[in-house]
Amino acid sequence: MVARGSASVVLAAVVLAEACVAASAALPPWYQRAREFEAVVSAVADISAPDVIEKVEYVEIDLYRVTYGHCAVAAWIRDVPAPEGQSAMVGPRQFKVELGTPKC
Repeated sequence: MVARGSASVVLAAVVLAEACVAASAALPPWYQRAREFEAVVSAVADISAPDVIEKVEYVEIDLYRVTYGHCAVAAWIRDVPAPEGQSAMVGPRQFKVELGTPKC
């Protein structure tokens, strides 16, 4: 038999656990930005050689400007769609980097 006070504590613990699971689905903004930054630098490094990346600017949501040598290129963060049959993906945001045409 569960006492009335114990039932309240159990219910509160279940509600709190559910909130924690939902909150852990996405990364905190500072970690998400770091993942985007790393992906942008990696994508541009593939096209910038032998020049060194000199500057990465956050322009606006999902848009970066990267400068290397005498060139600059726009880098967009694009969502990767959920697999067929799934309405949404769980976990950190899945994305890819799409580069514009370098301007030299």
